[in-house]
Amino acid sequence: MNPVLDHANRPYLKFFEEICAIPHESFHEKAISEYLVNFARERGLRYYTDAVWNVVIWKPASPGCEDLPPVMLQAHTDMVCEKEPGSDFDFDTDPIRVYEEAGWLKARGTSLGADDGYGVAYMLAILDDPDAVHPPLECFFSVQEEVGIGGPRHMDYSQFSARRIINLDGVEEGSTNLLQTTVIGGEWELPLEYETAPKGIYYLLRTENFSAGHASVDIGLGRGNAIKWAVRAVKTLQKKIAETEGCAPAEALRIADLSGGTLRNNIPRSAAILFTTEADPALVRDVIFETERQALAEQAAYDPDLAFFLEAKAAPDAVLTAESSRRALDFLFLLPSGPESMLPCERRVPKASRNLGNVRCEMDLCGGCAAAGRAEGVLRAGYLFRGAYKAQVESLFEEGKLLAEPFGAVYDEEYRYSGYNLNEDWPLVKLWKDVYKEATGKDLYMKYTHGGNDVGTIMEGLRKAAGPDFCGTIEAIGVSPDILHVHTPQEAMDLASFERTYGYLTTILKRLK
Repeated sequence: MNPVLDHANRPYLKFFEEICAIPHESFHEKAISEYLVNFARERGLRYYTDAVWNVVIWKPASPGCEDLPPVMLQAHTDMVCEKEPGSDFDFDTDPIRVYEEAGWLKARGTSLGADDGYGVAYMLAILDDPDAVHPPLECFFSVQEEVGIGGPRHMDYSQFSARRIINLDGVEEGSTNLLQTTVIGGEWELPLEYETAPKGIYYLLRTENFSAGHASVDIGLGRGNAIKWAVRAVKTLQKKIAETEGCAPAEALRIADLSGGTLRNNIPRSAAILFTTEADPALVRDVIFETERQALAEQAAYDPDLAFFLEAKAAPDAVLTAESSRRALDFLFLLPSGPESMLPCERRVPKASRNLGNVRCEMDLCGGCAAAGRAEGVLRAGYLFRGAYKAQVESLFEEGKLLAEPFGAVYDEEYRYSGYNLNEDWPLVKLWKDVYKEATGKDLYMKYTHGGNDVGTIMEGLRKAAGPDFCGTIEAIGVSPDILHVHTPQEAMDLASFERTYGYLTTILKRLK
C-alpha cells in the first residue's frame, strides 16, 4: 500500500489507512478479522476469533501495572457502505480512497468508515506500542455492529475478565454518552399479488438527493425520508385521480415496483416508484411536481437539494393488482418514520423513534398462480424501533404490529439489543472527566444520545458469564473524535481531533488504578 497520509508521529493514522484498504462491510468482516489475527501473530500477542469473525487480542500490562485489574478496549470492525449515486465503486473489492482536505479526513465518493475505523486504529496503535503504559488489555474487535450488534450477541464472554470498558465508537470529541438506546430491528413483510401488466403509460417517479444520514444521530434533525415522500406523492396523485374521474382510489393507478433506501439504520436518500394510470399525463405531472414544491418548502432547512424526477418507462411484464397496489401504498403511507418523542435536553435528541430505512418488492415467478397470469410476491420494508426506555420501545413495537395487522403485514424481527445508563459516580467516568478537564480546561459533555452500540450487550454478556452470584459493577465510558455525516458519502473526521483524542485515551490508560 502506498501511504496517502502523513503518518509521522501518528501511528493510529497509519493503521486507519491500512484498514481502509481492506473491504469491511457488515457481514463481510472476514478479511479484516484475518488482518487482525495476523497482526497479533506477528507481535506474539494472544488472540481469539470465532465463527462470526469477532476478534479479541490480549496485551500484558506494562511494567509496574501488572497488579491492576484489566480493562477492555472495544470497537467494531464493520462499516456502513454508502456511495454517491451512479458510482461504480465496489465495496467488496475496492479500497476506500482516503484524502485530507482542510484538516478533515474524507473518502472519494463513499462513506469513510471512521465509524468505527478510528476505534480499531486506536486499539492497534496501543497494541503495537511497546512504550504504552496501561493495565492488562483485552481488546475486543466486534463485528456486525451496524446491523444489530451481531458480533456481541454471539460472543463467548468467558474469554473476558475485564469489568471496565472503554468504548471507542462515537462521533463527538470531549463527550461520553449518558445512555444508549434499546433497539428492535427487522423488516415488515406485506404479501402482494401480481398480474399481467396492462397496456398504457408507465411512469417512474424518483425522489433523490435527500440529506439522509444515520437513523440515530440524524433522525431528530428534521431530515426528510425519500421513501415517505415518494409514497406521499403517489398517494396524493391517487386521491386526485379518484376525485377527478369519480372512481375508487384503488382503481386510479397501479404500482409495478417500489424501492428505496439501503439500510434500515439509515434515513433513505432516494426512492423510486414505477406506476401506471390512464389519467391525463398533464394531471400526473402537475400533482407530482406540486408535491415536489411542497417537499422543497417543508424541507427547505434540512434537504435543500432534494428533487423529484418523472419519466415515461416501457411497460413491465407485471404489475400489482389493484388491491395490492392500494395496500402497499396505504401501508407505507401510514407507517410512522421519525422521532416519536424528545428527551429533555438542549439538543434535539429523540427519546424514541421509528425509521423506515429501505423498501423493495419481490415477485415469486415460480409460485402462486403464475400460469394463470398471476404471481405472488412480497413488499419488504426495513424498519427500526429505537428508544431510551425499553418499555417504551416495546410499546411502539406492539403499536406497529396493530397498525400492520389489517394489511396482513407481519414483522420479521432479526435482532434486539439493550441500551445502558451511565452512572456519573463510576470511578472510570470520574477519571475521564478529570483527564479531559486537565487537557482542555473544559467540562466533559455528558451527552444524551439516541444511538445504540455494543456496550449494553457486552455488559449483559459479562454479567451472565460471571454467574448468578455476581453483584459487582461493570463500568463503561465512550471516547471519540469529531466525525461528521456518518453513514453518508460526506462522512468526514477532524484530524486534529483524531490526534487529541488518542492523547486522551492513552492518558486514561496511564492513570487507571
